[in-house]
Amino acid sequence: MLADDRVAYPMNFFLRFEFTGSLDQHVLQRSLEESALQHPLLTATICRTAGHWGWQRKLQTTPRLHDMTRQGVAGPLRFRPLDVRHSAGLQAFLCARGNKSELWLQVHHSCADAVGVLHFVRSWFVRYEKLLSGAAQHNLMFPNQRKTWIVPDGQTCRPDLPRWRYMSPRRREWRRLANFAVHRPRRILAPERTSKATPHEAPWPAFVRRKMNWTADAWRRTKAGLPPDASLNDLLVTGLFSTIARWNDDVVKRRRDYSLRIAMPVDLRAATGNVAEARNHVSIVFLDRTSRAIRDGQDLLAGICQETGWVKNHHGAFVLHDVLNALHGVPGGIEALTAPTTCTSTTVLSNLGPLSRYLPHSQRLQLGEATLTDVDFLPPIRPGTLAAFGILTYGDEIGVGMQYDRLRLSPLIAEMLLDRVVSTWEQDLAGG
Repeated sequence: MLADDRVAYPMNFFLRFEFTGSLDQHVLQRSLEESALQHPLLTATICRTAGHWGWQRKLQTTPRLHDMTRQGVAGPLRFRPLDVRHSAGLQAFLCARGNKSELWLQVHHSCADAVGVLHFVRSWFVRYEKLLSGAAQHNLMFPNQRKTWIVPDGQTCRPDLPRWRYMSPRRREWRRLANFAVHRPRRILAPERTSKATPHEAPWPAFVRRKMNWTADAWRRTKAGLPPDASLNDLLVTGLFSTIARWNDDVVKRRRDYSLRIAMPVDLRAATGNVAEARNHVSIVFLDRTSRAIRDGQDLLAGICQETGWVKNHHGAFVLHDVLNALHGVPGGIEALTAPTTCTSTTVLSNLGPLSRYLPHSQRLQLGEATLTDVDFLPPIRPGTLAAFGILTYGDEIGVGMQYDRLRLSPLIAEMLLDRVVSTWEQDLAGG
């Protein structure tokens, strides 16, 4: 998984920024390289030594800005999976179309998560504006030149909590992960198979996106009719469960009981205080529900609120890190957990929240003469997980991006699935 170069299911995610106005490509490239020097894992590759994988930092391994304008005019952009054994785990792509520009970031999940990349983007954009104004220094040095091997600090993976407060609730999360290992959820069902086109022939990433109107006032009115501890994310998880259950029932036309599982990334930075560096510092919480419980629907939202609240209050997300650390010492342990032959999650829901949390702005973000008009987030998918949903709010719009398995879902089916999900979410947000 760390050096995953498979074409169909690489551990890559994407951020897309759409601007109105011109971007200086030369300054954008230079600011990208200089900003990446402050984030060690973005200038490193994975090497194997003494039987273990490790990050080795190299000055020549820096992210690049690729000009995709010619390809973008001819059709949809096509990317290649990143192999972090040979190149940096972050690459940028710029495509100019008239007065509009698309800036894509492709990131390998082993070197950074989406939250870490957005923190990096902030430093990148700040550096870009300084270079445009001539206020930036021109002699940045490569930091920590003598320290080429990056050794992760294991102490940063757990909050500073009394042992009794951490160990006692951990047993409950171990039971959840045991259920994860034993029971396999049903995947999203497709009414039809796609063509037999090879992965190299199809555009990648395969994605669809939608926008939902959202305001803080409207959310306050909706929240008044929800359980007191309900969050926006709880509402989205509940709607996703119910939509996929109805979708599968419509495809199969059977009412047999089965289980669905939503993988929900949890940011660990708030508990550890490590907020600025681009690295993979998230864990995963797996939420399981049976189709029968979803169809009943009475206590679905309340149960989700209770479960996610427990994870937050007792730091349950750190247990997965303990499991992964333990498996690292077992030959073949990680390979067995991430084997591509089984469906580990029905789908993924990753909510990054408002963009202003990472890139402060008032109404619209300005970058020199360019104005950011749209932004999308496409989470990574794994074998068996046919679709992953990414949420990123910009202004009064909630952006919903869905990266899907192009070998099993056709573009038409993917559009239909996302339309159903967004329709449910809009109805729930309206208090319906």
